[in-house]
This record gives sequence, C-alpha cells and structure tokens, in this order.
Amino acid sequence: MYTVHMLKILFNTVLGVILIFVWSRFVDFGQILSILKTTNPIYIVSFVFFFGLAGALRGLRFKILLNKYHIPTKDVIMLTYLAQFLSFMVPLRIGELSKSVYLTSQFNLPLGKAVVWVFIDRFLDFLIIIATIAILMQFIPTVLPAKFLPIVLLVLAGFSLGFFLAIAKGDLIKKIKFTHTIIDGFEILRGDIKKLIGILLFTLVILVVDGMVWWSAFSALSTNLGIFKSMLGNGLSALTFLIPSAPGYVGSAEAAGLAVFGGVLGYEANLASAATVLMHIITTTCLLVFGITSLYLLKFDLGAVWRKLLKK
Repeated sequence: MYTVHMLKILFNTVLGVILIFVWSRFVDFGQILSILKTTNPIYIVSFVFFFGLAGALRGLRFKILLNKYHIPTKDVIMLTYLAQFLSFMVPLRIGELSKSVYLTSQFNLPLGKAVVWVFIDRFLDFLIIIATIAILMQFIPTVLPAKFLPIVLLVLAGFSLGFFLAIAKGDLIKKIKFTHTIIDGFEILRGDIKKLIGILLFTLVILVVDGMVWWSAFSALSTNLGIFKSMLGNGLSALTFLIPSAPGYVGSAEAAGLAVFGGVLGYEANLASAATVLMHIITTTCLLVFGITSLYLLKFDLGAVWRKLLKK
C-alpha cells in the first residue's frame, strides 16, 4: 500500500511538471514578472484576511454540523487549517482523513461516521459551488460551450437528489448493500430543516469570502474582477482540482488559473497568470503558517493519519 501511495504522488508530480510546461507555452514570463512588480501590498493584507476568514468559517460550519458533540471552536478551526495544509502538501485527501482521525482519537467519535461527516462538510462546498456556477453563468459572459450549462444543471440535480434522499429517506437507501455507515452519518442533518437551510446559506457566505480572495489577488494587480466574476472564477477553478494535482498544486494551480480567468472569463493571459502566481505564493505562505501553527497547538500525531492511510 505504501508503494501505491508513493506511485500516486509520483504520477501527480509528473502531471504537475507537464502542466507547468503546457502553461509556459501560453505565457510570457517576462510580462508576468513585470505585472507582479506592480503588486499593491494593501491587497495582500486583504487576501490574507479573507483567506484566513474562509478557513475559520469552514471550521465554524463543521462545528455547527457536529454541535451535539461539543467540540471546542478553536480546535475545529485549527483542525480545518491543518487539513487544508495537509491536503495542499500531500494530494492524497490526507487532510480529510486527518480530520476524521482527530475526531476519533480526541473525542472518541466513531471513525466510520467521522469520515462521512467530513465528506458532508466538503460536499456542501461542492453543492453550492455548482449552484452558484449555474446561476452566475446566466448573466456573466463566458466562452464555455452552450452544452456546459445543461451539464452543470444535470449534475446539480443529481447530487442534490442524492443528498436530500440520504437525509430524508435514509432507511430506504440502507437497503442498498454497504450504505449503512454512510446513511447513519447523515443523522447530523436529519429532522432539522432549519439547520440544513442555515448551513447551506452559511456555505454561500463562505463562497463569497472565497471569491473575495480572488478579488484581492486581481485588485493587487490593479484589476477589479467584481465579486460575481470572482465567485464564478473561484467556482470553476475549484472544479478543476477534482483531477489529480501535484504536491503544493504546482502546475495545477497555474494551468487552472490560465484556463478559467484567461480562457473562460477572457482576461489577458499574462495578467490571469500573474494573478494566479500571486494567489499561489500567498496561499502557500498562509497554509504553511496556519497549518504548522495548528499542528503544533493541536499536538496532533500525524503518524496516526499515515497509518490509517496505509490501511485503506
């Protein structure tokens, strides 16, 4: 199993190198450097603020999901930062696994359900991202083909149906083999429609904050995306990370930024790439600071996560 994971990391790394090469064919590094030299430091502060806020809000959402277990707010926020850091550095979903292992080791929660709760937490982002893309594409011009929107709507309908069936009709779905633990995990949302609606709206707020991170990156380079384009760009970028990524998202981030902001939204390629490089640099710095600090304060044994990963 160790060899399999190492091969995955190696494959992802090679893919990242290939994406860097492809990206380099479409941009002028001299122009990118010139644009980066104009960076306004005020918006760097704005970037860090919104980036940190988005992580904190995701931590609060996870606490709301698990409110009956009384997990300390500071712990769940730091755990969110740590998970983001680990997933960024080791692209094997190790961040999500670390949250599950922490809940199990520190609060004696069942591992199977903890994995489902982490999945639900991440799925909420995906669900609202798809919904906002479908809405924003109605009035923001893009170069995406006409068939893209129907596909987005179909995906949204399918995942929404499955999500709400798991909440409302859990006993029915339990008849399908191997679904018992998954459906039992949805108990945290069952029977409280107000909580579910509140969490969905709270997720929308988080995605607005995510959009402000991209808004800050472009504003630092004297380009105002506007909040709606920032949200659409953030959503489309998030979808690109469903494919394998190299450690630190090297190559993946640059290719995605050029494709989304330079291709789909029509911004000049070097500007889009400069904003993406700036985004990548600050994101890496923030994750290193927030992640390592959280790891130290939580006193979390990462060896336990690695052992669980090898058993998968």
